[in-house]
Amino acid sequence: MALIKGFTTARPYALNGPNGTFVTDQYVKAAHGKAIKEFPFIAASSGKFTDSEFNRYKVTCHNEGVTLPTKAYLLDKIDEINKVINHSWTSEEIKGRLKRIKDLKRRFDPAERERVARILEEARERGDDAKVEELQEELDKLGTQRLAFRTSLGPSKLSETPKGQSEQDRLAERNRENRRLNAEAVRKAQLKEKAKSREIEMAIKRGEAYHGDMSRRLRTKAKFVYDVNESVDKKPAANGSGTNTPGTSTPKPAAQSQLSSHLAKLKEEKYQEKKGIPTIHKPLMDDDVIGSLDLDIDVEI
Repeated sequence: MALIKGFTTARPYALNGPNGTFVTDQYVKAAHGKAIKEFPFIAASSGKFTDSEFNRYKVTCHNEGVTLPTKAYLLDKIDEINKVINHSWTSEEIKGRLKRIKDLKRRFDPAERERVARILEEARERGDDAKVEELQEELDKLGTQRLAFRTSLGPSKLSETPKGQSEQDRLAERNRENRRLNAEAVRKAQLKEKAKSREIEMAIKRGEAYHGDMSRRLRTKAKFVYDVNESVDKKPAANGSGTNTPGTSTPKPAAQSQLSSHLAKLKEEKYQEKKGIPTIHKPLMDDDVIGSLDLDIDVEI
């Protein structure tokens, strides 16, 4: 709450009106107690005074020795405001006002800078040096000027929520944004985990010792069928025992191949005994394998 002392002009700023956004350089000289400051119209409010605002203004005036306006003084001000509202504008006043608004908007409109830049380029192509110099100076002025209070003639980035958007729509939009951010965070974490696992695998392949978390799951190759013919290069055991250690040697590949061929032959003979009669399949037992072996033992009775 303040007392209007008059109007003045200063740095231009953008203001929203009933016909769109326009540029003005007018400020209000308002007094709060004895202090007089200049305020832009964007700082003014069209709402009613609250009790706290009135009490603050009354206390400030009392402390600074300023007399509060009387009812008659306020009625006179109301009459003056109504005269301004009901003022009949002449053609000259309307033309002057429109020209002033157009000139201010032209200085800060991005479209105007683009237009001047286009004309400047055309003048350069024609070789008109005088016109180029004039347009260049005008373009430099348009490029260095900025509106006050971070206002702009374009759409505001902090624009209000559209009228047709409800609270549910705003929450849904926020949820979609949160899900997108969460998915992005998960994707980055997965990529980081894969890179770490790849480093561990390469270190293990190089024979380096890994002192980290051994419970980390590494990529392995699934193996469902054991192939006896698969050649595996086994390294010596850590305790120094090799293939010649008594009692710990394993069958040689040739012996394993011979044993597997014998089992295959035994299965084939067993299948031939069926002679087309359907029977229940029985797996080979240890007795069948031992009975089919020729141990070269002759027993005389």
